[in-house]
Amino acid sequence: MRFYFVVSRKLFYIWLEIKGVEIIEITNYTGNRRKIEMGTKKTFEPIVYFHPGETLEEKLQEMGFSYSEFSKISGLAEDKIKRITACKMDIDEETAEILYKATKIPASMWLKMQESFNLYKLQKLADILLKNLKRHETAYEVKRQKVRQTINKMAALV
Repeated sequence: MRFYFVVSRKLFYIWLEIKGVEIIEITNYTGNRRKIEMGTKKTFEPIVYFHPGETLEEKLQEMGFSYSEFSKISGLAEDKIKRITACKMDIDEETAEILYKATKIPASMWLKMQESFNLYKLQKLADILLKNLKRHETAYEVKRQKVRQTINKMAALV
């Protein structure tokens, strides 16, 4: 059995692995608790996802490391750490493994946070595109109705 606990500004993450089944309990500051059982059909869909860089930033503060100190410990370039904590760079598998060694937060958790954040961004983009499409379809329909009314008025005059 392995147990991990990560605190972020927005959420508490509790990562527990028992006999190969990973269970995550996420609690936000309002006290709402949700559990995720990874590898099963149960899923947890929070309202907002956060870039794992925010969690890394908080972890660095908790550990009391500057970017340069953490760079020396982890072996990651200081610039890369800054870009990740600024949410301008994604965490890949190699980086997740390095972060695991330096922070003891499992690589799978870093990757899951990144994947969830990326899916959240795509969903938001799809929602915006769909909303714009509906707005344009509505505008097109209004114009089409006006054209029909004009044609009907002209037909009535003839």
